[in-house]
Amino acid sequence: MKPAALAVMSVLSCGVIPLVPNAGAQTAESVVARFRGLDADGDGRLSAAEAGGAAFFKVADRDGDGFVTLAEARAHARGGGAANAKRTAGMEGDGAGAATVRVKPVEVPEAESPTQTLEATAADGGLVRAFWRKPKGEGPFPAIVFIHGGLTRMPEEAMRGQLRGNPVITRLLAAGYAVAQATFRSYEHEVQSRGPVEDVRAVVQALAKAPGVDARRIALYGGSGGGSIALELGGDPAVRAIVAGEPATVLYTGMLTTGDYGPRLAMMAEPEKFLTPELRRRTVEKLRGLRAPVLILHSDQHDLRKLNAPLFLPLMREAGVNVVYREYPGYGHGFYFGGGDDRWGRGADEKVVGELLTDVRAFLEKEMAVPGGRAETGKASRWLTAPVRAPGVRQQVFTSAAARAEVSFHVYTPAAYEQEPARRFPVLYWLHGTGGGLAGIAPLAAWFDAAIRAGKMPPVLVVFPNGLATSMWCDAKDGTVPMETVVVRELVPHVDATFRTLANRGARIVEGFSMGGYGAARLAFKFPDVFGAVSCLAGGPLDPDFQGPRATANPAERARILRETFGDDLAYFRAQSPVTIVTENAAAVRGRVRVRQAVGERDFTAALNRELSARLQQLGIGHAFTEVPGVGHDTLALLKGLGEENWRFYREALPPIESR
Repeated sequence: MKPAALAVMSVLSCGVIPLVPNAGAQTAESVVARFRGLDADGDGRLSAAEAGGAAFFKVADRDGDGFVTLAEARAHARGGGAANAKRTAGMEGDGAGAATVRVKPVEVPEAESPTQTLEATAADGGLVRAFWRKPKGEGPFPAIVFIHGGLTRMPEEAMRGQLRGNPVITRLLAAGYAVAQATFRSYEHEVQSRGPVEDVRAVVQALAKAPGVDARRIALYGGSGGGSIALELGGDPAVRAIVAGEPATVLYTGMLTTGDYGPRLAMMAEPEKFLTPELRRRTVEKLRGLRAPVLILHSDQHDLRKLNAPLFLPLMREAGVNVVYREYPGYGHGFYFGGGDDRWGRGADEKVVGELLTDVRAFLEKEMAVPGGRAETGKASRWLTAPVRAPGVRQQVFTSAAARAEVSFHVYTPAAYEQEPARRFPVLYWLHGTGGGLAGIAPLAAWFDAAIRAGKMPPVLVVFPNGLATSMWCDAKDGTVPMETVVVRELVPHVDATFRTLANRGARIVEGFSMGGYGAARLAFKFPDVFGAVSCLAGGPLDPDFQGPRATANPAERARILRETFGDDLAYFRAQSPVTIVTENAAAVRGRVRVRQAVGERDFTAALNRELSARLQQLGIGHAFTEVPGVGHDTLALLKGLGEENWRFYREALPPIESR
């Protein structure tokens, strides 16, 4: 679609103002000119192909013949969707709202705050582009990523224009915030797609690495559908706070599964009929992972209020979300971005922009404060271990936004890492068992080093994360120990950014023993886009009721782990199990992740590991399972007992670097 396409049809895009000359009063000539620019075959009407799948198309096609005529385009641009005047509900900003603008932007000269490009790659390999500006000076500055509404990608011309001409964005830039305008792949035909969420996540991660940005203080500011995307990212450790303008929670709750207007109108008019008990239960469970504090900006006019205020807000509080709700009576949908008049109410004016920005700034200054200019520490000492001194091993420390602490880990680098400075290397993540893993780092590093020097396995970096004593390598239910998040969302990207790694799933193995085997399996099964291979060694606990041999023999340890990690909630314990995860995610794992299981014949976890192997076989997931005779619960004895089979696994999981 041509860059002007959304602006031609006066698309407000859920509060994001179309930045065209005199946007509030387009002339007939300007509509004609832009219409002709889209009319590729010159037949005087736009087909869906010529319109590029834009959200306005169905709305503007008032006679439903599959084409938009110039007269229909004029009516749509002039009347804000007059052809659909009988509608009593809807997210007008996604294609039918007029865009009269009463509030002037703050002019921040490009010379002192140039518009810059951010390029990133989403988790599925999709390329993402955003634009950003920062205040004059070196920083580091707190940052805000703006997420427009609607279900379609914003043209790059409009994105750059938002950073120059949006009254809310420019005021926050002038107030000392770096500002970024994100967009996402169009998803009107698959409204529950994760693609748009991952696109914005990639923008956040790229912005965190940008010069002059304080990576510890990044907020999201999304409106309508963009507000729903912001909430989806509330568990990402890089996101410190969220501002959501009239969030389209018909998306977040899973109520809406189609891009058509009809269902969404009915849902927002009478949401209590569609937010079923099962959807409410799922929404609460989903919200439990939302750690960032949330500020909701709402008017009393739009039908989304019927869902958000009486239904969604209580669910947020039930889930323990730190949420603040602010209401601004009388304004239309999109006021939170400085949007114009629509059928819901009057457009933004200086009064409401001033009020909401006062609320936004107070909220962000409180929630993104960093005491003493450092990461919050609290019980930070447990995240920092003593350094282990061994050949090829070094300790590293990084700042974790999720843990709000400095977190240590160790890494072994093979001799080739120093000898071949132009070469990149695969990475093996070794997850330790209960009690902590410091004692095992030196002997394991020596074990891998000897094998690499002997040519038994390719040169790899071996990362030894700090998994604490009993984290189970998952996020604690109460949020106090976000171990899964720290490892997958923070440590892996940090390692790739710090060391010369092959930063792709095919060059990553996750391996562990006992609790570490349990953790390796659950992380690989849950994140097959991050890890291409997994080695689960004597993994446990694997039973559904946490009543295996070790648990029954150590009731005090079981009680402590169940309380501290799983919140005394067996349902949460079961949900974190690698057995549950692989059952639910089998299609994504099957044929993509190389799986190796091994256990000693005399190991107390042997029976449950056999059951896991049987489950994998039932699911059609190819894997290697080896039971080593005469071996108990002993890491190095198990590895040695695997013999040549052990080294073959690494060679096959990590083909020669030159072939990549």
